[in-house]
Amino acid sequence: MATILRIPAEADEKAGAVELLAAAERPTHAVQFYDEAAALFESVGKFLGEGLETGEHVVVIATPAHRDGIARCIDADTFDRAVARRQLTMLDAHETLSTFMTGGSVDASRFRATLARIIDAARATTPGARIRAFGEMVDVLWRAGRSSEALRLEELWSEASARDSFTLLCAYSTGSLSDGRAPHGLEAVCARHTHVLANDASALRPIAPRDDASALRPIAPRDDASALRPIAPRDDASALRPIAPREGATSSSLEERVRALENELRHRRGLEAALREALRERTRVEAELLESVNRERTARATAEENDRFKEQFLAILGHDLRNPLSTILTTARLMIMRGELTQESGRRLERVITSGVRMQRMIEQILDVTCDRLNGGVPIVREPEQDVADVAAKVVEEARLTHPTARIELQIDGACTAPVDTERLTQVVRTLVGNAVVHGSPDAPVRVRLVAHADAVCVEVHNGGPPIAAADRALLFEPFKRNRKSNGPSEGLGLGLYIAERIVRAHDGTLELDSTAEGGTLFRVTLPRAP
Repeated sequence: MATILRIPAEADEKAGAVELLAAAERPTHAVQFYDEAAALFESVGKFLGEGLETGEHVVVIATPAHRDGIARCIDADTFDRAVARRQLTMLDAHETLSTFMTGGSVDASRFRATLARIIDAARATTPGARIRAFGEMVDVLWRAGRSSEALRLEELWSEASARDSFTLLCAYSTGSLSDGRAPHGLEAVCARHTHVLANDASALRPIAPRDDASALRPIAPRDDASALRPIAPRDDASALRPIAPREGATSSSLEERVRALENELRHRRGLEAALREALRERTRVEAELLESVNRERTARATAEENDRFKEQFLAILGHDLRNPLSTILTTARLMIMRGELTQESGRRLERVITSGVRMQRMIEQILDVTCDRLNGGVPIVREPEQDVADVAAKVVEEARLTHPTARIELQIDGACTAPVDTERLTQVVRTLVGNAVVHGSPDAPVRVRLVAHADAVCVEVHNGGPPIAAADRALLFEPFKRNRKSNGPSEGLGLGLYIAERIVRAHDGTLELDSTAEGGTLFRVTLPRAP
C-alpha cells in the first residue's frame, strides 16, 4: 500500500511531505493530489528546486501553463544556473504523449524508447547525477476520459523508475479524479504509487460556464400595426348639384323634387357622421392594438431574459456545487484508505460517499440539460471505430457490483464497432441498465443484447415486470418527469432518459421503447456505423 504524506497548510512549516519524499528510499514513484494550481506549483517547485541545488538533473513534462508556474516557484538564481549548466530538461506533456500513443492507446515499446532518449540526454549533460522528474501526462490522459490508459502509463513509469533508479512525482487534479466517470479511480491511482501526497488546501475556483446565452436575442414581432392608416372618406357630398327644373315642369313637381333632394342631403350627412365616428373608433382600436403589441413585446423580452437567467443560474450552480463535492469525495476516500477509522465510522463514511456520488450524478445531469438548452444539443466527440461491446460490458460489470442480487445477462452478436463518443455512450447504457434493474421485476433477469447490422449497431436492454402505462410513456423522455414506481430509492431528478435520448440523437441514432404485459419492457438504441 502507498505511503500517504500530507503537505502542510502553513508555508513556513519545514518538515513537510516534499522533504519526506526527497528523503525516501529510491526508487520513488509518488503522486500528489491538488485543488488549486498555485498549491501544486509551490510544492513541485520546492521539490525540483532542492534537486537542482543538490546537483541532480531535473526533468519536467507538463503543460505550458504549469511549466511556467513551476519555474516561477524555483529560486531564480538556482533556475538560471540549472539552465546554464544544462541541468534542467523541460518538455511539453501533449507533444511527449504523441511520441508513444498509437490509436489512442499507450504503446509500451515506444514509451520505453522515448524515455530512454530523455534519460540518455540527461545523463550526457550531467554525468553521474541522479534524476528527479515531475510529469503530468497521466493527468492529461485522465482529463481526456482515458483513465485506463493513464493507469497503464503509471505502471510503465513504475517499471522505469525501478529499472533506471530515479525519483518521479506525478500530479492529479481532485476535480478530474472525482468526476464520477471512474468510481474507483482514486484507489487505482494510489495503488500504482509508492507515496501519496495529499494537499490540505481546499480552496477551489468555480469553473465559469460557457456564456452562450448572450447569443440569444428576443425576436421582435412584426409591427404590422404601424401600417394601419385611417382611410379618408370619399367626399361625394361635393358632387351634389342642384337639379335644374325641366322646361314645362309645374310648381308642385319642383317642390317635390326639392324635398327629395333635401332628404337625400340629410341622409348623406348622417352617413358622413357615421363614417367619421367609425374612423375615430378605428383610430382608437389601432392605438390599443399598438399598445398591446408593445406590451407583448416587453413580456416576451422579460420571459426570454428570465429563461436565460435560469439557464445561466443552473450552469453556475452546477459548476460551483461540483467542485467542492469532488473535494469532499476525494477526502472521504483518502480517509478510508488510511485505515485510521473504526469499522462503524468506516460504514458511515461509505454512506457519505454513496450519497455524494448520487448528488454528483444529479449535478452532472443538470449541467447536461443546461448545455442542451443553451447550445441546442448535448456535445459529443466521436472516436472512429469504437467497440460498443466493450462499453456495454463495463456497464454490466459495474451494475453487477452495485446490485449484487440482480441478475444481469450480456449477449453480443457480431462485431459491434461504430464511430461514437464512448464516455457519452457509457452514460446512455448506464441509464438504461440502471432503470431496468430499479423498475424491473426482481424475479426476472435484465438482458443486455448487442446486435451488429450492416449499417448500424443496436443495443437492447430488456427487463420483465409490469408494462409502462401509455400515459407514462409520453413523459419518459421529458425532463423532470418521473411517474413510474421503482423497486428502490430514486437515483436522480428524472433526467436520465431525457439526456440519454439527446445523446443518441447527437449520434444521429434513435432510442425506441416497446413495453407490453407479455414481453416486458425493451429499450432499443440504434447507432449508425457511418455518421
